Amino acid sequence: MVLRVVLPVSGATDARRAVRSAKWLLWAWTAWTAVAGIYQSLATIPKMIATQLGGLITTSQMTIDELIVVFYLLTASFSIVAVWELGFGRRWARIWFLLNFAVDTIWTFAPPYHGYAVLLRAMPDLGLQAVAVYLLYASPGRLWFEGRV
Repeated sequence: MVLRVVLPVSGATDARRAVRSAKWLLWAWTAWTAVAGIYQSLATIPKMIATQLGGLITTSQMTIDELIVVFYLLTASFSIVAVWELGFGRRWARIWFLLNFAVDTIWTFAPPYHGYAVLLRAMPDLGLQAVAVYLLYASPGRLWFEGRV
């Protein structure tokens, strides 16, 4: 016969666990967004410029590539700061991830609809964000942010 002892877990511990899980998901999302975004942009933007914007853009391809990389690195840097601040219970970081998820979802599902292939490529992005936002706003994760700035 095995005797099991179940210790009561406080709400603060559960909230800390939920926020920690959300942070891990958001770290993965940040890495995915930066790496996949840079790759996808560098693979598609030169073709778009060549076919659609022919003589309108006078900057070199190298300059455009550098701007793409800088944009994604700045975005990833802000996400890193926001994920870090979630651990301190900063509500602005939680709100930022909710708004980002909402905008990303609208952007993905807004017309023109590009088919299932585009939707499947968006699932890692939307899936990681959806679970993280759920953990941050549902109980017990939301308790981590009560009474904090």
